[in-house]
Amino acid sequence: MALTALITRPDDDAEPLAAALIARGITVVREPLLAVKPVADAVVDLEGVQALLFTSANGVRAFANLSQRRDLPVFAVGDNTARTARATGFDNVESAAGAVDDLARLVARRLDPKRGALFHAAGSAVAGDLAGLLSEKGFELRRVMLYSADQAAALTDDARTRLEHGEIGLVLLFSPRTAETFVTLVRGAGDAAVQGIGQATALCLSPAVEKAAQGLPWRSLLTAEKADLPSMLRLVDQAAEAARPVVSSAATRDTANAGDTPAPADIEAALKRMARRPPPARRFALVAGLLILVVAVVASRPLWQPFIDRLTTTSETVVPASTDSAGTGTTSTAAGASNDTSLAAVKAEAAQLESDLALMQAAMERAATERQAQWERIGALEKQMGDLSPKLDALVKAQAELQDKMGQQTSGAATAAPALPEDIAALPGEIADLRAKLESLAAAAAPAPAPAPSEGSADNAALSNLQTSLDRLSNENASLKAALDQATQRLSALDQLQQENAALKATLDQTAQRLTALEARPVAATGEAKNAALLLATAQLKSAIAAGRPFNAELQAVDGLAADDDGLADVLTKAHLTLGNFAPQGLPTASTLLQQVPGLVDAALETSGGALAETPSGKGWLDRLLSGLSKLVKVRPSDGTATGDNNSDRLARAENAAAAGDLAATKAALDGLTGPAADGVKSWRENAAARLAADSTLDGLEQAALARVAASPSTGGG
Repeated sequence: MALTALITRPDDDAEPLAAALIARGITVVREPLLAVKPVADAVVDLEGVQALLFTSANGVRAFANLSQRRDLPVFAVGDNTARTARATGFDNVESAAGAVDDLARLVARRLDPKRGALFHAAGSAVAGDLAGLLSEKGFELRRVMLYSADQAAALTDDARTRLEHGEIGLVLLFSPRTAETFVTLVRGAGDAAVQGIGQATALCLSPAVEKAAQGLPWRSLLTAEKADLPSMLRLVDQAAEAARPVVSSAATRDTANAGDTPAPADIEAALKRMARRPPPARRFALVAGLLILVVAVVASRPLWQPFIDRLTTTSETVVPASTDSAGTGTTSTAAGASNDTSLAAVKAEAAQLESDLALMQAAMERAATERQAQWERIGALEKQMGDLSPKLDALVKAQAELQDKMGQQTSGAATAAPALPEDIAALPGEIADLRAKLESLAAAAAPAPAPAPSEGSADNAALSNLQTSLDRLSNENASLKAALDQATQRLSALDQLQQENAALKATLDQTAQRLTALEARPVAATGEAKNAALLLATAQLKSAIAAGRPFNAELQAVDGLAADDDGLADVLTKAHLTLGNFAPQGLPTASTLLQQVPGLVDAALETSGGALAETPSGKGWLDRLLSGLSKLVKVRPSDGTATGDNNSDRLARAENAAAAGDLAATKAALDGLTGPAADGVKSWRENAAARLAADSTLDGLEQAALARVAASPSTGGG
């Protein structure tokens, strides 16, 4: 019987947890004990605020709905809250990875009370005394209630019934308030529910949660090592392992044989994060190089260990000489903050990797279960074959007896024998059908039977067939995934084109309306019709260029209508200089150029040897060692706020600008590249420059045509 877990978190926070439990083969029952509602009249005043404090993911979401500010630094109580903040657009985020006390200590280390107040996006109930802890350090805390978390009045019928029947094996509790609410609701559900809780294990995020949950007769209470999701998932695995029944040695062997099942689609997100790993040959070379490097570093430890010890001892006390004491303090604080930020990033990455590995382990366990089920189906087929075999033998024997009797009657009769009854006459056909079905079942269970197969060979043949089928399904899934990725990219390009076409359609509609109005009036002069035709031709030219099509005919039409107009000579000349060379083949669209940027960044990093390869000459052996390591490992910058002029910062800004759809900013970031990286993006920069120049020229030509139409007597007076 599958293990059943009850999740008490609100729906928004329960989704990733439920997915992880389902991947482990655990049945999930959602029972949100708190209903989160935003406060409609909440006011977010950030005047004089130096940082934002979030003690829950609900607070992050409520703040994001009320304010567009994303430039302030964020301090989160835990990793889940920090991930939610990053997902809503905050870049400078640090996690205390603990409780309110840990958050207060982190803020006190990072910030100066004199630089401004702190804004706390809070709910209707607050755990801990964050305001008191920060007040002792001299900080001003503005606590604003942005959402309310109302407790459930009673358990749902489904949860109460499952508890009464002892079907709930795990209950996951993430806050003291949730634990207290659950204890109250179970007691209110009656004695049967309280007795049923004796079959459940409580999994608590922290010791405070465990203390709040002790009012029920649990089977056991377990507390996570750290207050984060990976630790809770490890706790789930521990409880699931304890609840798993002991299996026989034969079943253990079957499960071991099924352990090579390919990973299912539940770990697709984890595999995507690993998609950019180098090919096997390069990975082997990388591992070999790193092993050689480790041996060299260990062998030379007596040379560099004293130097490292001096750096470690003096890093907190020695600062550069300066006559400005305030500047010195700022430099030391910034260095410490940078080190802590890097450490927090490493911890976050390690937690993510740990979560991915947990998902992959669950998928492998699930594959083993599926393989066991397939073996059971094969056993059922073999049993059916064994049941049918005696029946077939009896039918064959009966057929032989009937044939003997028929032969005797034929030889002893002087006249023609009477016709056989219909049921006997149909017997050979039924026997043939049964024989065909038996052969089909035998072929399905053992595709290549030997004259006298042993039990081991039949098992191996069946296992080989199953492995072949699974491999084929895996290949088909890979093909489908690749096709889905291509379709997603095409849909993104189509969305961009639809937006551009919508803008062009609006322009054409306006032009058509004006042209219709002109046609409905008496023609005062041929100049008005010519101006209207010029405007329409300009719109058609703009539409062709925006779609990336050749535009020879459209450019010639504009040229013919504006050739005799001295007022349009400068604009027309600029249009020919800018667009003439691209008319036969067309210009690449902005969306096409932006989609090429990630590939250009990868190629630039490859040719540059990684983002850390730009190590200035003349540095010490440690700098040269880091520079050598950077050539083995390709580092991809991700900080969109990088402001430096080196290739790494420019590539980071270019990739973020492309993701935001800003072609001009992307080109500006790539214009300053140097060395081989600049050569790799030269063609793209030329196309982007042509695209931007074409847009500017078309805008000028369209404005000139509109000015001609607006200046016409009939349109100006109507």
